[in-house]
Amino acid sequence: MIGLNGQLQPVMTEQSDEARALERVIAGLETVERIETM
Repeated sequence: MIGLNGQLQPVMTEQSDEARALERVIAGLETVERIETM
């Protein structure tokens, strides 16, 4: 997911708040997947 974050930041430079929100959502999904797999 690091690649996605790297792509989101430059694309949404004017919408930093939305980019941060998306990163939080992505991080949350990753955390949920890790908990389910473990």
